[in-house]
Amino acid sequence: MNFDISKMNKLISIEETTIQNVSGVQKKVSKELYKLYAFFDTVWAKDYQTAVSNNTQHQIRIVTRQVPTEIDTNKCSIKVDNKVYKIIQVIPDLYEQRFMTIIAEKVG
Repeated sequence: MNFDISKMNKLISIEETTIQNVSGVQKKVSKELYKLYAFFDTVWAKDYQTAVSNNTQHQIRIVTRQVPTEIDTNKCSIKVDNKVYKIIQVIPDLYEQRFMTIIAEKVG
């Protein structure tokens, strides 16, 4: 994937949420796995009607450096400027292994 690295100017954190049992009470605990710079891409105006028909108009594409471990889409989320994004899909670059694309959707 040819990508201009200078476009990555947003600092994101990938967090894993787990449930811990503390004295018989379940509690959600978030742990930061990675802090990365990323590029955000939303739906362009010309593609908006297609996105509406596919029900993907609220999804964003995030391009960042590839991390060495698998990201569990059920447990992990992305936090940017106190906004939380649910990870829908992670698309790694299997050829060069430099960048990965994350499809996410804002929570709330």
